Amino acid sequence: MSKQYKIFMIFSMLVVVAMMAAACGPAAPATQEAPAAAPTKAEAPTAEQPAAEPTLPEVEKPTSVTLWTQLNTDTPASARDKIFAAMLPDIEKATGMKVQNINQPYDQLDAKLNLAVQAGGDVPDIFEVNTNTFGFHYANGNLQDITEYVKSAPWYDQLTPNALQNCTGPDGKIYCVPAMLRTNLIYYYPELFPNGYPKTTDELLADAPRLKKEGYFAITGKISEVFGAQFSLYPLVKSFGGSFADADGKIVWASPETVKVVEFFRELVAQGYAPESIAAAGFDNQTPFMTGKAGSFMAGSWSYAFLNPLETPGGQKFDDGAASIENALNAGVLEIAPPLAAPGKGSVSVSDARAWGIPLGVENIEAAKAYINFVMTAKPNADLAYMFGCVPTVAEALKDPRYAESKYWTGVRSVLEGSIPMDPITDNYDQIVLKFADTVVTLVLNPDADILAGLQKAQEEMNNLK
Repeated sequence: MSKQYKIFMIFSMLVVVAMMAAACGPAAPATQEAPAAAPTKAEAPTAEQPAAEPTLPEVEKPTSVTLWTQLNTDTPASARDKIFAAMLPDIEKATGMKVQNINQPYDQLDAKLNLAVQAGGDVPDIFEVNTNTFGFHYANGNLQDITEYVKSAPWYDQLTPNALQNCTGPDGKIYCVPAMLRTNLIYYYPELFPNGYPKTTDELLADAPRLKKEGYFAITGKISEVFGAQFSLYPLVKSFGGSFADADGKIVWASPETVKVVEFFRELVAQGYAPESIAAAGFDNQTPFMTGKAGSFMAGSWSYAFLNPLETPGGQKFDDGAASIENALNAGVLEIAPPLAAPGKGSVSVSDARAWGIPLGVENIEAAKAYINFVMTAKPNADLAYMFGCVPTVAEALKDPRYAESKYWTGVRSVLEGSIPMDPITDNYDQIVLKFADTVVTLVLNPDADILAGLQKAQEEMNNLK
């Protein structure tokens, strides 16, 4: 190959490389006035073709929800079991979820839920909360904070005024949804109280000798067992200005105010103004009222279902099952009054709610919300409340004829307006409340016993529980 040819080849290659470098170099920047290239239809929308919405992943709707309740829907035995079992298909149809209700005995449900949460075990999506044990669940951190959900729920503005106090913690947050309320009140026969029913304990004691002379007890009811402590004793302790427990759950019932409550019941029994069955276990205390031998009765708002047959002091009989109390009210031979108050003080009634709680650790929370949203609509709320002998917490549910057209439920609602929850006993609720009732019964039946000393001993014992 000649020297001239080699030089020619090298020169040619340099020219090619230079041309390639020019082709791959950056383009000159456009001037500010240069128009942008028109976008294609795929790049920009026109008036005729709006922009496509970004595609979001579909949120899966919950397909099932698990409940823990005191109701047995697998082998229903009680009327409540049967009614709730019949409601489940409607709940499933409305929510599109399969509802699995797991029955838990009433005296085990709270302990089992606490154990499951604390151990990180399997918990239900939702469970039935009796708000008397709300303090226990709050103290143990068993409930999710659902404040934001509740306040944005479609039924929130429909809640009756005092309902949420049963589910609100000391921190002001909401931890459950109150579905229904019950309380304590007085049934009385107006024929024995022509001047109206006494408002205070001293007024009743002043009128009691007259009734005794005519052959009647002034009052009956129950101060024994958990029921008596909660619905007969506690409201009167609060009216006198005392308490069962302080804000931290420490028992504080050994007080001059509680002494006065014990003295009142001690005098009723000692003077024969109330039957001794008022201090007994069971429900023999109802008999004097059901047979017209007692002028008044300290009752729970659901007790209408059991006070039958009913015979008034004048001999009028009502043997209509659970409708007996309502029919006696409509006939004008029975009336409802608020609980007795301390002299110079206001009457106090207990606000006791059945509620729905979502345990800590639940992942299927949307299912729990869907269930609650349905059962808090008017008809299901009214149906469930009526089933339990309670007042619904949704205002629209109160328009149900079973409530709106009932003299009985109108009276109950009136008493509920000023009601308060139980003091926050944070552990061993049943044991502590039963201890109080047992202590009061012992002091009532033993007139020489030192009341304050007896209360102090029981208080110390309960505060030392482990």
